[in-house]
Amino acid sequence: MSPAERMPRPARLEPLMTDPDTSPDKPAPAPPADGDDIPMLTEVLSPPPRPAPSEPPILDEASWNRIALKVEANVMQRMLRHADRLVDGPLVERLDELLERGAQRLVDDIRSTLRETVREAVSRSIAEELGKARAEYKRNI
Repeated sequence: MSPAERMPRPARLEPLMTDPDTSPDKPAPAPPADGDDIPMLTEVLSPPPRPAPSEPPILDEASWNRIALKVEANVMQRMLRHADRLVDGPLVERLDELLERGAQRLVDDIRSTLRETVREAVSRSIAEELGKARAEYKRNI
């Protein structure tokens, strides 16, 4: 015999449900006489009446323009609040790429200009020294 079969069966629950205080034939108890209007669980409450739906107002052109300006202002405020996120995202990456390329071009241009300037300076210095050497050679001849 299994443990479940050895357990005693509970008595029927019907006598508990027919308690005289909870009988369905008995009317619901009246609210307390002290003025508290606390609804009881057995009371049925009806919702307050809803107002009849009204027609939406008809807007003229000036009203639509005011609404459009308000919507535009709200959108601009939201966008300005999120501007940091927009700047920190793809825009910053693109700007970094552009700045990197621009800086690299600038470095290349500076190197090229510096090489030319140094070559010209060295060429002038060599030409001057050769000129001095020739002049001295001619004096010694």
